[in-house]
Amino acid sequence: MKRVYTAYDAVRGAPIYTEDIVPENALRVKALRSEHSHALIKRVDVSAALEVPGVLAVLTARDVPGENITGAVVLDRPFLAYEKVRCLADPIALVVAVDEEAADKAIEKIVVDYEVLEPVYDPVKALEESAPKVHENNLLRHYKLRKGDVTRGFNESDIIVEEEFRTQMQDPAPLEPEAAYAVPEKDGTLTIYGSIQNPFYVLTGVSRILGLPRDKINLVVMAIGGTFGGKSDEAPWDVCAMAGLAALKTGKPAACIYGRDESMIAHSHRHPAVMRYKVGATTDGRLKALDADIYFDTGAYASVGPLVMLRAVTHAAGPYVVENVRVDSYLVYT
Repeated sequence: MKRVYTAYDAVRGAPIYTEDIVPENALRVKALRSEHSHALIKRVDVSAALEVPGVLAVLTARDVPGENITGAVVLDRPFLAYEKVRCLADPIALVVAVDEEAADKAIEKIVVDYEVLEPVYDPVKALEESAPKVHENNLLRHYKLRKGDVTRGFNESDIIVEEEFRTQMQDPAPLEPEAAYAVPEKDGTLTIYGSIQNPFYVLTGVSRILGLPRDKINLVVMAIGGTFGGKSDEAPWDVCAMAGLAALKTGKPAACIYGRDESMIAHSHRHPAVMRYKVGATTDGRLKALDADIYFDTGAYASVGPLVMLRAVTHAAGPYVVENVRVDSYLVYT
């Protein structure tokens, strides 16, 4: 199978994507996700879902053979939520069925009792003492940058500009959504085909969740229909682990392929930010001081937030030489 494609190959439709190799008789895996952005899970009843014709299994956290925890940088997200949901993306149960129609019907039959909690959506408000707690502490990271003396720098400035800036969430929206196809082999290994940007990164996460040694998982990287950052976090290992778990439990090949709506909910996004800047300069064009507070909304889980936040701090002054700098950046759960 060809692994490198040129632009000419792409426009001719030559690349082979994950969904291209999934046979019609492969089992389908679909996730029931949370109805609430912040709630306690009091009860999950899958009995009615198991009665739907074509359904082979309904899997919850108790069926995870390895560690039910995941995360790109910080292990802070349950693979399948079991006590609490922190966002609408949280999967609670996986339906394994002969086709998507049966899986969709079964998802509608699953009953989840919630105790709804107050959500918090703003990173600045999330740092207030009275704010609802997404985790034990809403502050995930606090990075500092110091250079010189900003008080002296402002005293030496002829012009001082102060402003607050806000940026919105951005979705990478690759043309191909997340996809994985898992095949249990006769020798006890598991082969997983997927739209994967960082294969060894994904391999580590899937190995942890499935409780399989890395050398028992053969990860095959298919052509990738775009990523733009969306497949550089844990989203690819979610679908690989979902398909892999279904294959292990049933002993049959299984595919997990997100639709567009699910893809946009399930993967992480470019972080909304609040940036408060104060900059001092002289009339001859020298930047004397920069004082900034940066708040990054990392959502309910860290994902790659610590890395993105570090990049923001590093480039807080742009490409310019500033004599005196104070930057405090806060990566916040919401």
